[in-house]
Amino acid sequence: MSRIDDISNVLRGQLKQAKLAKDIKVDCTCGKSISINAMFRCHHCGIYFCRTCGGEHFKEDQTGLVGSLIVNN
Repeated sequence: MSRIDDISNVLRGQLKQAKLAKDIKVDCTCGKSISINAMFRCHHCGIYFCRTCGGEHFKEDQTGLVGSLIVNN
């Protein structure tokens, strides 16, 4: 199997798991309870944040952000 096939298989499995997690809610540090699929996780500290708190947590340095909404804005 090629490296691309390996990566595709891992991604396929992760997306399948993410679909199952869509109903799982996580509390942000601000108190909002949000679907884990809509939250951002800090690569450095591991904490999940809503969009607003994620932007505040990362300020100008967004290198630790896992999630695309804040990074692509």
